[in-house]
Amino acid sequence: MINKRINSDRIFNPILNNHKRINLNNKNKYENISSCKCNLTCSCNGNCGKSCKCTKFYAEDDDKLVFFNDDSYAVYRLGEWRNKYKLNLLGIDNEIPATQITKNQSLNIIDEIRKYNFNFKGFRINGMVGLAIRFNGLQNEDVSELIDTEEKEYYNIKNELNKLKLENPSDFIEINNEKFLIYKLKENCHGAILSKPVNEFTRKYSTVYLSKIKLSGI
Repeated sequence: MINKRINSDRIFNPILNNHKRINLNNKNKYENISSCKCNLTCSCNGNCGKSCKCTKFYAEDDDKLVFFNDDSYAVYRLGEWRNKYKLNLLGIDNEIPATQITKNQSLNIIDEIRKYNFNFKGFRINGMVGLAIRFNGLQNEDVSELIDTEEKEYYNIKNELNKLKLENPSDFIEINNEKFLIYKLKENCHGAILSKPVNEFTRKYSTVYLSKIKLSGI
């Protein structure tokens, strides 16, 4: 899940945390909710997902247990995918969905990203190729090869996701654990779904948020 919103008019400005489009109707609802207010420059006090340098930057949560069928959480294991990925922003990450809900979120978001189409250097590319070019430093790569590679990676990542061994939805885990990476999904003041680590273990091992395709909607 990428914490970004794809802009179909300007593929290289797909920032979900778009501070030029603050939803003023939702702003007051969230302006007093913040897990950390260190080094913030946005009026939303951190709830829009703007980067914070605080070493304790993870979501405070009153829940002590997370049930694997709770769709307000995304749950992952640290691991490696069987295939190697160059473009797919889920495949280049090291977080593997651990629940059916999280797996479905990942599949849906991949499909949503791929629905977007853009003209780039004379080629028609989808959103996944566009994001990879922008965020994975592939601007100088052969575009036709990137398109072919993305198609193969899409097939591979779907196969891998559909073959994952997932946790029993009736089971649960303590939030403060060192086995699963857990993110709380929450709507911010810009109307976007963001995710934040709910414990120190997750914060420590979570990868760069640009690659978090599994953490939020489009």
